[in-house]
Amino acid sequence: MTLYHYIHSTLHDAIAEKYPEIDQSRIQVHYQISPVNKTYICTAVPRVIMSALSNKQNCNTIAHELVTCINPDPAFINPDIFIKDGFINFQVSQSYSHAILSLQPVYNLKLLCGSICDTDFMMKLKRLLNYADSVWPESVPIHNDQDLLLNQTETAIITLIAFTEFTNRESTQSFIINRLVSLLKRYYLEVPTFTKDAATSSVRIRVITHACAALYHQIRNAQPAQQ
Repeated sequence: MTLYHYIHSTLHDAIAEKYPEIDQSRIQVHYQISPVNKTYICTAVPRVIMSALSNKQNCNTIAHELVTCINPDPAFINPDIFIKDGFINFQVSQSYSHAILSLQPVYNLKLLCGSICDTDFMMKLKRLLNYADSVWPESVPIHNDQDLLLNQTETAIITLIAFTEFTNRESTQSFIINRLVSLLKRYYLEVPTFTKDAATSSVRIRVITHACAALYHQIRNAQPAQQ
């Protein structure tokens, strides 16, 4: 099960329990990166329910009612779900983050090179990706260590990678592409990839390579729309 399927099914179960009068086939549940905290994925489904109810309720009240039905599974989300302005905000768990990083990323270096305009940054990134390809996966272990993903930009990148499961809309693809490039540049410049600690270095290599893989898939998927 993916993060998308977990959150989507959990929300639908909560709606069915608290608002059985709602015909769920008639409502749209959309997701976005939280405008309050970029390391959360949020939905405005309480606002949708509010507009569908005959006895109007405050959207935050509806959000609280739904959240009481959610028992966060640490395999997917952290327990600190928060509500603001009718949005329910979920944070990707460490376990799911490590599940993402444990996979071997797939990307096309040539397509990436042609899509990032900053030549100097792309050349540095290319050297790192070539190195990662040469040592993957045996020399780049991943450990389920809760202390390895502490950097805010790391968490934002993982959140954005997970968010790619939630949408295939053209407008969202453009947002993800621009956001991933921005986060990759910030992360590469701010955080030393190679450190004295092998476990930390391996996680940072994986964060960058998986961000590149997500970027590649978004660029590839957007290409037909651009032709």
